[in-house]
Parts: sequence; structure tokens; C-alpha cells
Amino acid sequence: SKAGENGYFNFYNSELHAELVKRQHLETFLKTQIESELVDVYFQPIIETRTGNVVKFEALARFYHENSEYSTQEMISIIEDLELIAALDDVVCQTALKQWSH
Repeated sequence: SKAGENGYFNFYNSELHAELVKRQHLETFLKTQIESELVDVYFQPIIETRTGNVVKFEALARFYHENSEYSTQEMISIIEDLELIAALDDVVCQTALKQWSH
């Protein structure tokens, strides 16, 4: 720690700094993926348990980052923090419709 001009002490925490840098990199990655429409979309069948029939599909967004320690939920949480969830929804819908038509 060191005293600043205003008499306050500043503490440096290398672990906190590393977490902030990691989050900033992930934020940049996610923004780029959404803006460039590079989101992978997978269809998950929804099955009627009574009959065993597929009744519909759910389109799921997936992001493949070189650092695979991030969960999908963690990435979605960051996208929500960045207020990009509507943009992600648009990309997923557009991509799903394109994939479905093929």
C-alpha cells in the first residue's frame, strides 16, 4: 500500500487485478461475437414426457473462447451487465432461422 496525495491509502491486489483484466478481455470477446454475429446456435429438443415426442426446439447460444473456464451462464451474466441481451436474442433468432431453413 502507499499513501496518496489526499492522505488515503491505496492497496494493490494482484488477484483482483487479474480478475478485472480477465473480465475486460471476456467483455471485449463477447461484444465482438455479438456485433459480428459469430454466436454458435444449437437446437435443443423439447420433449413431451407423456408421449416422448419432440414438440419444439429451443435455440441455445454458445460461445467458444480460447479460455474454456467460462461457463455459458457466466457469459450470459456479463452480456446482461453490458445490456447486450436484446442484441444477443436478435443474433440467436436470425441465426436459428437461417440454420432451420437449410
